[in-house]
Amino acid sequence: MDGGPDVEGAAYGLTFRVTTAALVTGLTTWMGVLVAQGRLDLFDGRGGGLWMAAWAMLLAFAVAIWLSRSGIRNGRLYQRLFWVKEVAETDIAYARMVRIRRLSWLVAPRLYVHTRGLKIFALYAADAAVLDRFEQVAARHRRGSK
Repeated sequence: MDGGPDVEGAAYGLTFRVTTAALVTGLTTWMGVLVAQGRLDLFDGRGGGLWMAAWAMLLAFAVAIWLSRSGIRNGRLYQRLFWVKEVAETDIAYARMVRIRRLSWLVAPRLYVHTRGLKIFALYAADAAVLDRFEQVAARHRRGSK
């Protein structure tokens, strides 16, 4: 089952990560302008808390996307986002790589994995070495290959 050495890399491409950071920065600026104009009071008890909660969630996801890593280590495929998604290659019943080559900068390539325990994982990857290894895993676990 071993397809090579351990690999790890960014789960999302630089363009997607920069776009995410720009979106959060733009929304933060917009909220700041609304507060400065007096059109939004974040502490008045009439919805300002919801704005802050939504902003905090967006910021948390942006940080998680920026720091997310995926790879293969010791025969286990994984992705770290807020939590660790992990599956042993020996538990994989079926795997399929979904990759739109000319749009990889926008649509993150991913490996869909179905385990023998009927769980489904989507593992995203942007690093070339990780993508190559994910392709190898998908080739070994195509439907009807066993």
